[in-house]
Amino acid sequence: MMKSYQAVSSLVNQIKETRHQAALDDLVRKLADYRNNRMQPKAYVQVMTVLTKANYPGEALQWFDSAIFNGMEPNIFMYNAAISACGKAKDWSSALQLVDKMAANGIHADTITYSALITACEKGGQWQRALHVMEEMHDKGIPANTITYNAAISACEKGGQWQRALQVMEDMKSRN
Repeated sequence: MMKSYQAVSSLVNQIKETRHQAALDDLVRKLADYRNNRMQPKAYVQVMTVLTKANYPGEALQWFDSAIFNGMEPNIFMYNAAISACGKAKDWSSALQLVDKMAANGIHADTITYSALITACEKGGQWQRALHVMEEMHDKGIPANTITYNAAISACEKGGQWQRALQVMEDMKSRN
């Protein structure tokens, strides 16, 4: 297991440093060879995060699915990484499903979860849903942060809802 983790860690670091698409593709293929190895949750989060940032959100979600298939019980960090990958893929509906799965598994969403979900809605062109998620967040007493508000404002802007964006800004001012 230690050798696998070292190899995965090395590949993750190489992916972080690589800027050439062909080299990235090759590293991601090599990394996929380790997908069915059982690792610690932190390692899955690191892999999923680097894949999402490198614009391979589908691969990141495959790592999440692999972790579950290999008997791992996802924690909030793994779910948050998967929801962020959904956002990168503009797949807001899968992000919502992941939040539902979290709740079904007794894992409570936090500010990072909701920010990632709002970002997924924003990237998926779902400004109304993004605002609904903000409202739900507020109703549950989960504090919003700058990232949360920026995602909601961006969702409104992309939806041509500048008045709603201003309302979100006013809400941000009144709560901070």
